Amino acid sequence: VSTDKFFEEQTLEQDRENLRSIMARDEVRLLLEKNGLTVEEAQERVDALTDSEVRQLAQQFDELPAAGNAALVVLIIALVVIILELAGITDIFTGL
Repeated sequence: VSTDKFFEEQTLEQDRENLRSIMARDEVRLLLEKNGLTVEEAQERVDALTDSEVRQLAQQFDELPAAGNAALVVLIIALVVIILELAGITDIFTGL
């Protein structure tokens, strides 16, 4: 295994772990439950994301300004919307 490939796999796993840690937050759990989805179901959706989708989400989260709670709220809302879309609960991206 090349160094680049190893680093890429480690980075991808770290990005997935960051998404999992967000799922453990009370704010996320409440938003998901409000929309009829358990944390476990949402976690399955996150685990099913392709490597490309995980990288894209991680990059978007990294680009958010470090503005404390405001950036975190945007991050949580974005993740919940994506999970709800993947679960088939919403059809936000169908018309795009």
